[in-house]
Amino acid sequence: MAVATHVSRVSKDYAPFGFSVMETASGRITTHASATTGPGANLVLLIVDDDDIYIESVQVNPITGSTGVIAADNTNFVTVNVTSFTSGRAVSATHATGDTRAASLNAFASDTFESLTVATPVVPAGRVLEIAAVKSVASDASINSKVMDVLVRYRRKA
Repeated sequence: MAVATHVSRVSKDYAPFGFSVMETASGRITTHASATTGPGANLVLLIVDDDDIYIESVQVNPITGSTGVIAADNTNFVTVNVTSFTSGRAVSATHATGDTRAASLNAFASDTFESLTVATPVVPAGRVLEIAAVKSVASDASINSKVMDVLVRYRRKA
């Protein structure tokens, strides 16, 4: 039996590569107080164990009170990376990234969702998805101890 043209088109729009079930994973990361990265700056967000997933979007939301604006600065900036790796971090891949350099996303404003660019949306099964906040310099008051919520919207196969 043939599938109607409109059904096929809708299927491609709403289930890219066969990934039909949409889910969201969230977590909180904090830039390290006196190093470029460290405890709290990395978060294992998701274990992709049964099948591949397709990342639709990644958003960062700096928290009011603890963070304020992370200013656009080409010297003292924060980079947020979404990576995946296998056991022992043997094979790593970057899926999304964004930073607060003036030439990039600019500032991360409090209580505002900033979208990161997703370059490699498919995360193969057998990997761990990690979010990391990395500072450009070890210690600068404008980027130390900045708290951010991270949301990852992804699809998996039914």
